[in-house]
Amino acid sequence: MCFDAQWDDARLLKEMRKTYDKLRSWRKWCSLKSVRSITLVSCRDTFIFPQRIGPTKVSARQHMRLRFLLDHPEQLRGRRDFITALLERPGVGIEFVERWQAKRLTVAVVGLVFISLIASLLYAWITKDVSTAFTIGFILVLVGILGFVDL
Repeated sequence: MCFDAQWDDARLLKEMRKTYDKLRSWRKWCSLKSVRSITLVSCRDTFIFPQRIGPTKVSARQHMRLRFLLDHPEQLRGRRDFITALLERPGVGIEFVERWQAKRLTVAVVGLVFISLIASLLYAWITKDVSTAFTIGFILVLVGILGFVDL
C-alpha cells in the first residue's frame, strides 16, 4: 500500500483497513479470525520474515487501542503520529496479526453440535435405531472438530 505524506492518521487508517479487507476478500465474512494487533516491522531484504520493532511484548490495552483506532479512524482526524513514524524510518512496514475470535468460534462449534443433534434425532425417528443414530451424530461432531485441526 502506498500513502501520501500529506495524509493525516485518520486517512492512513482508513486506507489500511481498505487494503487489509481487500487482501482478505470473501474470507473476511467466513473467517474465524480477526485483527489482534498492528505492529511496526522492519522490511529489509536481509530478513526472510519481517522483524518486529520495539518491545517484544505489548500490553493487551495497547492492542485494544490500536484495534479501536482501526475501527474508528475518525478519532485521529488531524493527527499525524502514525504518518510521522512511517516517514521517519524508510525501512519500516506495518504487520497485521490475527487471532481466533471467540464468538465466531463458539457459534461454529455450537452450530456443528446442533446440526449433528438434529441429524441424530431425524435418523432415530426414521429408523427407530437410537444407538446408531447417536453414533452417526458423534461422527459428525468428530469430523467437524477435525476440520479445525491442522494435520
